[in-house]
Amino acid sequence: MTRQDLLDIRYATYTMCRIGVQTTLATLVGFTILATAAQAADIKSVSVINSDIVHLSDVFEGLTREDAVLGNAPALGKDMVLNVTTLRRIAANYSVAYTPASLADQVIIRRDAQKIDEATITDALKASLEEKGLTGNFTMTLTNAQAGMILPGNADPSVEVAAINYVPGRDVFTATLAAPSAANPVKTLQISGIINRMASVPALNGPARKGDIISASDIVWIEVPERTLARDAVLDADELIGKTPSRVLSANRPVKSAEIASPQLVTRGEDVTILYNVAGMTLSAKGKSQQNGSEGELVRVVNLSSAKSMSAEVTGDRTVTVQ
Repeated sequence: MTRQDLLDIRYATYTMCRIGVQTTLATLVGFTILATAAQAADIKSVSVINSDIVHLSDVFEGLTREDAVLGNAPALGKDMVLNVTTLRRIAANYSVAYTPASLADQVIIRRDAQKIDEATITDALKASLEEKGLTGNFTMTLTNAQAGMILPGNADPSVEVAAINYVPGRDVFTATLAAPSAANPVKTLQISGIINRMASVPALNGPARKGDIISASDIVWIEVPERTLARDAVLDADELIGKTPSRVLSANRPVKSAEIASPQLVTRGEDVTILYNVAGMTLSAKGKSQQNGSEGELVRVVNLSSAKSMSAEVTGDRTVTVQ
């Protein structure tokens, strides 16, 4: 082997080694580029969805691959939390370049929803009952309406009465509600209720004690269920005006007739004025009452001039009249 042959072999070896180093560097550069790309895939801290299925794109942002179905979504209005372990597993299974920022990484999957509240349900039922012939002022006590009706966030927030069973004259009913409509029943609810017919009655606007005289300015009107009214409840404000409580009365509640009385105008042993109506004339004399009495009641009095005892009607404050 000549000297030139040895030189050629050394040059070829050097060239191959150089090519190998360049290849290795290129490979490392490629891996670096891939690692940089891996960091580009990030998580969504809160992902609000309308679908009943969770997709890969609901969890990760910046995906360069085709989307995929992960599983069922949480119930309407509910959350599902994916922790860092679950996120790593999903990323590995679907070849997503994801590097956790910390062990606290998580994604909250929130199913968008809206609630048809009890007030909206009540309005729909009231309109339906009125169409069935129910009249007057009334409220309703409903079963299982407090929870309302939960609809997808992108649905029309309305409700219709799909069917109702009510017989006029009875105070109970059953109904089927459909939301957002009977034609498109995304959600249905079976409901029953009691009808509370309301009565307008006079009440006191503040507490009153025995001896207080009730005036028109002391009275307000309140609405109460008819079934809760006592048989002797006062229904006419005129029956309260000028009366006094027989015991302490609280405000804003129906008053019973037994709880009021006419105020005492004459007191036993008290001096009174005795009026006599004689031949179209009115005469007066001083007297003394022998009994307590309210307006319109008959009491015994004594004429102090004649010492004669007689019966007279209480007609005013410390005043009696002999007819």
